[in-house]
Amino acid sequence: MTRFNSQELTNAARNGEGYRHLTPAQAWNADTQGFTQEQLTHPLPPLLTLVFELAERKQRADFNEPANDPRAMYNAAFDEAHPPYVRLPVLKQLREGIMNHLLGLAPPGVDYSDYGRFSLAEVAHIFDTTEDKLLALAEATGTADRLRDGSI
Repeated sequence: MTRFNSQELTNAARNGEGYRHLTPAQAWNADTQGFTQEQLTHPLPPLLTLVFELAERKQRADFNEPANDPRAMYNAAFDEAHPPYVRLPVLKQLREGIMNHLLGLAPPGVDYSDYGRFSLAEVAHIFDTTEDKLLALAEATGTADRLRDGSI
């Protein structure tokens, strides 16, 4: 039997990745539900495969429920109640989409993590809104302190 490293399984699950013969969804469910190494044999027992498949279907359905409402879908992508294997790919797409909108901008500086800091006025222009509306949205989401200096 292949020995699992429980910390590696946990890390894979938190990063939305598979682990050894487990898919990302199976790794998440195995880790969060406390399955033992003995239960996670290769190949997985048919009953356990079914349990994991049903759990994944439910988790994906819960995540996709707000799919017709862009704001709800955006919020779901940041909601850590959803498994990482479901929401992290969506977050990646959101970030790529936003960066595609910001391609024409050159950041005037960088933050402490070396990420580009963009002018709030330029971002408002690209998204066809006002700085006040961006600040109001930031207030509503608890991120206004990061926008007070006029950059994001």
